[in-house]
Amino acid sequence: MKLSRSFIVFVVLLLMVVLAPYGTLQGKAPGTGPLNILLTNDDGYQSPFIQALRGMLMAAGHNVTIVAPLENQSGTGATLEDAEWVEVLEQAPGVWSVDNTPTGAVIIALDLIMADNPPDLIISGPNFGQNMGLRASTASGTVNAAHLGLQKGFPAIACSLGIIIEEMNETPIPFPSTFASIVPATQFITQLVEQLQMTSHDGSILSPDTMLNINIPVPYDEIEGIKFTRLGKLTFADVAFADPDNVIPSGGGMVQAYPVFYEGLVDPVPNADTNAFWENYIAITIMDGDMSTPHPLSIVNKIKQRLNGLAVN
Repeated sequence: MKLSRSFIVFVVLLLMVVLAPYGTLQGKAPGTGPLNILLTNDDGYQSPFIQALRGMLMAAGHNVTIVAPLENQSGTGATLEDAEWVEVLEQAPGVWSVDNTPTGAVIIALDLIMADNPPDLIISGPNFGQNMGLRASTASGTVNAAHLGLQKGFPAIACSLGIIIEEMNETPIPFPSTFASIVPATQFITQLVEQLQMTSHDGSILSPDTMLNINIPVPYDEIEGIKFTRLGKLTFADVAFADPDNVIPSGGGMVQAYPVFYEGLVDPVPNADTNAFWENYIAITIMDGDMSTPHPLSIVNKIKQRLNGLAVN
């Protein structure tokens, strides 16, 4: 879902004012030191969500480099645009645009831009809209950008901020619950990063085979808490097809595409991220780079223990 460039610029400027006080309020835990963070997304480097998280992480003392697509690349999954030459531009100090997909941006960041100063952590997002369930996570540029980093041996976090589809036509700002949640959501992500850092025993934020997929519902002030979840079978929305003109039996023609929304249904997967999200919980799904087998329960429990006490507010 795309927003106009003028609207994005307005929100970014507004966030600069809102986030300014956090430069003095946020502080590093003793002895932890700043992290070198690669920040990417699939909504584009100008997204107010990635800009807000960058401001919050920098206010907390971290070194943050944005390397993200030039334009919106939502739903591109793990694809790469097939091009012999790719335009890479430093739009502002520490902010790079890449005229390619999110995974392409991460590869260029790791192989070129940050080759001499590799990140301690890759964060992808916050995405404009939830990325939950197996289907959406597989298609998500946000999730796959983090997963690409994981495949290259870097700890990674994918994060998404929910939307309420009924708010699409709200005025003067569409999706007001989402935009009102940017500051507390990015503050939560920053606190999560710092807690992972403080509980690390070997200097690594996460083990090399672990990433987190975080989905934050809105409105933020209605969140009930945090749940550690699994990828569900349902998702927020999907596309279905119909043949109202009965063209398939006669050899083909135009078929109809239409959206299907699953909110309100119960996901059959036990402890599904979808169910937790719809119940107003922040859903944290622990993922790995090995699609052949799930994490041992001991690793899941270890992450839960490290994030014990992490608060929503």
